[in-house]
This record gives sequence, structure tokens and C-alpha cells, in this order.
Amino acid sequence: MKKQKLNQPPRDPNTTDISVENLLKQGNNITMVPENSGLMGTDSSEEPITFVPAVGQRVIRNRNAFIVLGKDRPSTRASGFGGIGAKECDAIDIVVGRGLNLPPEAKKPEIMNNSFFADSSRIYISSLTNIDKNFGIADGLTGQVKGRSGIGIKSDTVRIIGREGIKIVTGKAQAKGFGKFGERNSRRGKISSPAAKIELLAGNNDGFQVVRGGIFTKKERINNVQPVVRGENLEHALVELGEMLEKALSAIENLAFIQTSFNAIISVNPLPWYPAAGVVATAQSLTSVIANLHMQRVNAAFWSLNYCTPVGYKYVCSQNVSAT
Repeated sequence: MKKQKLNQPPRDPNTTDISVENLLKQGNNITMVPENSGLMGTDSSEEPITFVPAVGQRVIRNRNAFIVLGKDRPSTRASGFGGIGAKECDAIDIVVGRGLNLPPEAKKPEIMNNSFFADSSRIYISSLTNIDKNFGIADGLTGQVKGRSGIGIKSDTVRIIGREGIKIVTGKAQAKGFGKFGERNSRRGKISSPAAKIELLAGNNDGFQVVRGGIFTKKERINNVQPVVRGENLEHALVELGEMLEKALSAIENLAFIQTSFNAIISVNPLPWYPAAGVVATAQSLTSVIANLHMQRVNAAFWSLNYCTPVGYKYVCSQNVSAT
């Protein structure tokens, strides 16, 4: 094949950007592109990676981009459900950049198996797999999901964009015609109810921290994964708490007024006025202070039950969504 040449007039000496876009901006006319330069989408001279396929796999490849059709295989040919000869474990593995995530001191191999940790970007689809184990995902509150269909997406950065909204849904579809128990999982089993959890594990860390709030306080364990707060219920809880606090403050204020009146009376002579003042103060304390405070104590108990316990009808924590 006849070699192509790149017509490059002298470029700006103050720039190190020799990209095609920058050369065109400087007024250069590019008429030829050399082979294996990588410019304009041509092949580059990078060393190829040889993938070790299984006998039953079909590999579609272009340089270091692969689409592999076969059975569940997270690593070597002996790995996954495909390695143990399981049925109905078909998989589609879309991967680019095999071995690019290896540490700098590691020698880049010429022959590679799958590596969900060393490969650059991957979309993995399987009808039977251990998706959490394969991608090294922490247990969280759900635990490791084993022997189910799964889709894993992994790269340095992942974006899911919906111009008119995004829904993340767990549980059965609202569909008819699937019998008494509705939609089933990939093993034809019943889907558990209530809905499975949604966990947002920033840092892939499901552990806990032990902290001390002060010098004289005991150590406290704080879980990294906690339920997400339900906004409307929390709003209602804070409003009711504010109302109870206002009533408690009103009772304390009434007590101050009553005590002030009593003090004013007993400070005046003659002495026979004391009993009359005490009777009035006692009656007012019973009706305006003690009864009010007792009612607020009852309200506080119901408030705690309704908002701060899982059995409460307005529990502020979500029982299905958790996050770090």
C-alpha cells in the first residue's frame, strides 16, 4: 500500500498541541494522513491485546474494543457459571481497553482473560451470574446477590441522562397475565415483597465508624450506610415537634406568671392573706401547668412512636432506600 504523507507547514512554536483540530485552527492544510498515526481515526501503533476466548464464545473485535457473546465468565474460562457448565447463563460482554487499569509497575500482558478490575470500561449482561462478587461490590444492607440475572456497568465515569426524567425502580412490574404472584425473577421464582432495597454506596464502603462525641461521653457506632430520610414525613415531624415545644413553653410561662402573682401576694402583710393566695396558685398550677405538661408528655410519646420507629405510620426513614 502506498504510504500517505502529512502536509504540515510550520506550526506555532508556543504550543505543544499538535492535534488535527489545532493544526486546522492555525491555517494548516492537511492533505495526507500517515498510516498507523492514529490521526483522523486511523489505526495506531499500540501493541494489540490477545483475548483468550472459550470454545463456545464468539468474539467481535476491533483493536482493543471487544464484544464477546458466550456464557457467564468474569475471569478465566473456568470462572463463573459458564466455567462450571451451568445452563441458561448466556452473557454479552462489551469491553474496551483491556488491561489499561493495571498499575504502572505491572507489565502490560500480551494475552489476557477477562478482568472486571483491570479492564478500562465494560457493560456486562448475563442471564445467570454473581454480579456483586464479579464487580467487587460491598454487601451493603442487601448482601451479595447470587445466581441471578445481572447487568454491570463500569468505567472511570458513568453518566445516566434522561432529558425528561430518570426512574430507578425495584420490585415487580405493574403487568397483568403473570399469574397469582405476578412477574417472576430470572430463576422463575417469586419476587420478594416489599420491594428490594436501593442502595447508594459512595466509596463502596458499607462499614461503620466508632466516634466519641465528647470527653465524658461513651463511644458511639455510626453506620456508613443509613436509610434516606423521607422529606414530607420529616417536615410533618418537625412541625408537630415545634407545636409541642410551643405548648410546653406556654405552660412554663404560665407557671412563671402564677408564681409571680403568688410571690406578690405573700410579700404583703398581714399574714392571714397567705392561705388564700396559696389556694389560687395551686388551682392555676393544676389547670394551666401540670395538666398541659402531662398532655405534652403523652404527645411526645406518640410523636416518637409515629416518626422515630419503623412501626410508625410516618417513619421518617425510608425502609427501601439507603445511602452512605
